[in-house]
Amino acid sequence: TKAEKYLEAIRQEAKESKDRELLLEAELCTAYFYLFLGELDKIPEWLKEDHSADKQYSEAFINYIHVYYLKFLLAKGQEQELISIGNYIHNQVRRGGFLYAEIEIEIIRSVAYHRLGNRKKSIEYMKKVLDLAQPDGLYYPIILYYAELVHVFEVLLHEEKYHESVKQILELYKNVRSLRRYNQQKEKKERNPFGLTDRELEIAILGAKRFRNSEIAKRLYISENTVKYNMKHIFQKLSIKSRLELREYFKDS
Repeated sequence: TKAEKYLEAIRQEAKESKDRELLLEAELCTAYFYLFLGELDKIPEWLKEDHSADKQYSEAFINYIHVYYLKFLLAKGQEQELISIGNYIHNQVRRGGFLYAEIEIEIIRSVAYHRLGNRKKSIEYMKKVLDLAQPDGLYYPIILYYAELVHVFEVLLHEEKYHESVKQILELYKNVRSLRRYNQQKEKKERNPFGLTDRELEIAILGAKRFRNSEIAKRLYISENTVKYNMKHIFQKLSIKSRLELREYFKDS
């Protein structure tokens, strides 16, 4: 993907320039990227280990590593290990005064307890999160886990101290979800501005590449009649009458 190529280019540039800080940041960005995709095997090997006691990194950088590593353990389903080192990492981050990182760590711990079936502890840690986030309205990291912790928020919604915060988080979650849907639809429309269905688009691209109906049918594991039926609709939607015109539409595909 473009993102992978971009990250690799930065890593390569950092290696060539021997810029250690840039390389560390690029490696960490790469780790976050693959963590988000759930492709843990592609994460740089050194970031699959705990660096909480490592003194060779700057204080700011080590805090990013702390948050990342707990997310890594969460993604691997190692909630017990996460909880066992959680206090140590939290105390380190807290001493450094990195509020955003502290909020993220407490969220991750709330999620870990929730996954282990300890709802009481999950609620306890989410209260800590809200206590930290309320003064400055730092709610964005919370919404990433809102859907998973919805039952926790339902409980907190009925507590006067947290009622308004939970309402704001829910509103923010809805807005982000709507924006995400809009972007997905926009991206889909940009990929397919012709209003074709996914199947029609597949057939149209193959047809534009001079594949015969029988060849398209074999490639897509469908009948030749299905290809003909879809091709008829493709021509109607694009207001064309020939394969030559079809090739013009998809000459860059």
